[in-house]
Amino acid sequence: MAAPAGAQSSSGTHHVVSGVVTKVDHAAKTVAVKVKDGATVVVHESEKTVKVGAATAKEGAHAVVHYSAEAGRNVSHAVKHVGEKTVEVSTGVITKADAAAKTVAIKTADGAEHVYHVAEDGVVSAGKTAGHVTAEGWRHVEDGAKKGAKATVHFTKESGRRVAHGFQHDK
Repeated sequence: MAAPAGAQSSSGTHHVVSGVVTKVDHAAKTVAVKVKDGATVVVHESEKTVKVGAATAKEGAHAVVHYSAEAGRNVSHAVKHVGEKTVEVSTGVITKADAAAKTVAIKTADGAEHVYHVAEDGVVSAGKTAGHVTAEGWRHVEDGAKKGAKATVHFTKESGRRVAHGFQHDK
């Protein structure tokens, strides 16, 4: 599978977290994000870190972060700021991916099926690759979004729709 436009590969497996930015250290180039379970994940920016939604992280704002562990530290590959919108997380099994509509349907453990509209500036993570959802990057979503595959979606609710800002699937 070809990596999406703007994709980054690394030696470590990619992870996706979402939560509230609790600290930004511009000198150390780190961002701390407090996730739902109360843990804080600190990521180090690199020259390749892609920032979406804001030029810099702001304390108190919500963000979705894609990172991998490299050389003993968490290195961010993409940070998507969603401002004051609360990011929710849902995990389940993919039942359908529609490239034309740019949607992915996921059935959760409670049996509910939800459709997620993948944001144009969303970030997709699969194994050791992460990239933005562009025309080229959508193939990355679709390639990984096979029926029956497990996926985790980081989303906001906007105008009655679930908008996926972060999408991670297990290969």
